[in-house]
Amino acid sequence: MINKHYKEIKTLIRKKKYVDYYFPGLYGFSPYVGCEHGCVYCDGRCEKYYVEGIFDKDITIRKNMIDLLKEEMPKKREKGAILIGSGVSDPYQPVEAEEGLMREALEVIESYGFPVIILTKSHLLLRDIDVLKRINQKAKSTVMVSLTFTNDEERKRIEPFASSVEERLRILKECKKAGLSTGLLAMPLLPYITETKENITNLLKEAKEVDVDFVMASGLTLRAGIQKEGYFKLIEEYYPELLDSYKYIYSDNKASGAPKWNYPDNQYSVLNEQMEKYCFSPFLPFEVVRQQLPLYRSIMILLSVMNTLYKRKGISTERLKNSSKKYSNWINEKITYYNRRRNLKYEDLEEEVFDMMESGRINEIIENAKLSHFLFKIVCEDKTLDYFDLKLK
Repeated sequence: MINKHYKEIKTLIRKKKYVDYYFPGLYGFSPYVGCEHGCVYCDGRCEKYYVEGIFDKDITIRKNMIDLLKEEMPKKREKGAILIGSGVSDPYQPVEAEEGLMREALEVIESYGFPVIILTKSHLLLRDIDVLKRINQKAKSTVMVSLTFTNDEERKRIEPFASSVEERLRILKECKKAGLSTGLLAMPLLPYITETKENITNLLKEAKEVDVDFVMASGLTLRAGIQKEGYFKLIEEYYPELLDSYKYIYSDNKASGAPKWNYPDNQYSVLNEQMEKYCFSPFLPFEVVRQQLPLYRSIMILLSVMNTLYKRKGISTERLKNSSKKYSNWINEKITYYNRRRNLKYEDLEEEVFDMMESGRINEIIENAKLSHFLFKIVCEDKTLDYFDLKLK
């Protein structure tokens, strides 16, 4: 049984200063605070988020959310994806079945022609697939589903009130069928539980069968305090043989909650092998990002992804990093200028950057002729960068 707390808020939509390449939304909001799914590992339980009450029992409902959305949307001059969901709330948790805020919100977003990215582990999203499909036709809809389990009995133990494995795979299948961009969030992989060779192999096989566009994976972080204590209690109860291993790999108590870098028996080599086997993009593909963000921001995402992927392959990124920084500094100054002058249209900045790519003048900014030509191929000739062999297709 949950306790519902209705709250009126002053503002809703947050605009990101820097758009990250994992979840590239320019804007973001969430209808709720707290989450009924009750996932024992959830980072949202950490004290740093200041969630009032019991995280999975006291759910705050942003009562005036729709009115604020209608008021704030017309003021958003710069088009870009709206990310719905967060580390402290699933927008489609069970209370949404009663409140219906998400459907109303999506209808408002649709009327203004903005793209959306939704993070969820709830089959309730399928209720609104018709609206997401309409948004996709006007802009772009991306659905990211969190799933690391293939054994549903084990899932119930750790994610007690979230949708089943089968239901989550169905979300991905139906969204893909509807033409939406889909991604599997293998986050967090739990050491010795879901981060095993068998589970990773089966999980990525299932992802291939539902034909997701990308798979993003990460490990478990446990911050000292409520989150770590609650998770260790579960380990002690159901996996006592793993307790000493967990105590060792999380003994550093890093502020981020990250484990020791190379703990015994970690299976990330298996993850990488399986990702390559199925040719999964490890990030949202650039062609999708470009449909959800202005070109000038999409290029920043692309350069960040390239830096990360080259590093993983042991390729020097010094020159790329320098060029990326020059572009980032230049475009951020431009964006700041446009932000301060309401008479300017961001579409003009979009056109300026495209012209610079097409003419090669971008090299005056990044001072890297090889990279300038590379970007020309992607932006102007619609070439695709393969995120595994880092070659253009």
